[in-house]
Amino acid sequence: LFVITSCNWTDDELLRHFSEKMKLKCVIPTPQFKFGGKVGSVVSSVVFEKL
Repeated sequence: LFVITSCNWTDDELLRHFSEKMKLKCVIPTPQFKFGGKVGSVVSSVVFEKL
């Protein structure tokens, strides 16, 4: 398993970057905030498995 936490990339960006050699196992829930009607996260945490 490969677990990555990023404060610079979104879950979708991490998935696109690593999807060639790994598949998504799960997304670890992180605290969210709401601003201007949009929901966001300060960090993204994702778990991958090797293909």
